[in-house]
Amino acid sequence: EHTTPLSACECIKSLLGKKNHDHFVVATQNHKFRTQLQNMANVPLLWANANSINLEPPSNYQRAVTQRLEEDHRHIKDREQTALYSNTKLSKKNTKEREE
Repeated sequence: EHTTPLSACECIKSLLGKKNHDHFVVATQNHKFRTQLQNMANVPLLWANANSINLEPPSNYQRAVTQRLEEDHRHIKDREQTALYSNTKLSKKNTKEREE
């Protein structure tokens, strides 16, 4: 609930938040609002045309955000690398001790 009345577009944007944690899909004919939503990540857009409902392709901004997230997932995190390196050092040390 809002303390002051909002337009429909503002209300929907407030429900979406910054990251659309509830995974809402927005259907709108309002071109200006659709353009605003294209600059938000994680907001799939639907629009109707004649007798069909269309899923709008991701905007360049949405593609860039997705690509950046995929890149982050491909690389090992620092703490994981440290743990892996520590375990590898321990394994090598244990192997040397066993050989002696």
